[in-house]
Amino acid sequence: MALAAVVSFLALRGRAGPLTRDEAAWLRARAAVLQAQLELVKADARYLLLDPDSGTVTLFDGGAPLRSWRVSEVEAGVRKWGEEEEGWRTRRWDGARIEPPVKRDRRVIVSDSVASIDLTAAEDWIPPTPEEAIPTPPRFVVHYLGGLGLEVLAAATDSVKPRAKLLDRMEHSLRSLLPRNWDRYRIRVVMPAPEAGALYRSLPDSSSLLAVIPDP
Repeated sequence: MALAAVVSFLALRGRAGPLTRDEAAWLRARAAVLQAQLELVKADARYLLLDPDSGTVTLFDGGAPLRSWRVSEVEAGVRKWGEEEEGWRTRRWDGARIEPPVKRDRRVIVSDSVASIDLTAAEDWIPPTPEEAIPTPPRFVVHYLGGLGLEVLAAATDSVKPRAKLLDRMEHSLRSLLPRNWDRYRIRVVMPAPEAGALYRSLPDSSSLLAVIPDP
């Protein structure tokens, strides 16, 4: 798999870098996640499954996959304070909350030939694309109850103006300082910008997360 050589785990307390893959640990991680997934299937719940081996994060509705997105890098780590909880990398995390929150304001982009919106349909108008209606930040975090943050970094694209990217990063950095956005554990993924945007716009509130990441 393409990601097998890319995945790295952020070890704590100053230790960082890629770890040698332990097949037995990987199988134990998959077994733990499968057990948690069966519970979500029985509850007919919506959840994300992050599988670095396949290079995907997939949104499920019970046992049915709704959509998958590609990931190019995955890291996992825990902040330095306190004791690390065993098995946090493969447990079920509930209560998704996206920061910054998705703004779903209704907007219409009018063509150049139309002076104003005409709801009588006498004039042509162009509805906004999903990307225009809900712009994607270059970085967002999905916070879960219990102290896990799934950080998503959108790979850089030339279509985004450098100044806009800088302002976005400053805003997101300031948001991360708010106490409600402090996470004990963090999983960071890098995704192509269109994939990250689709995930940002599609993730249901209060959904769950499962990730196949063995303990170091």
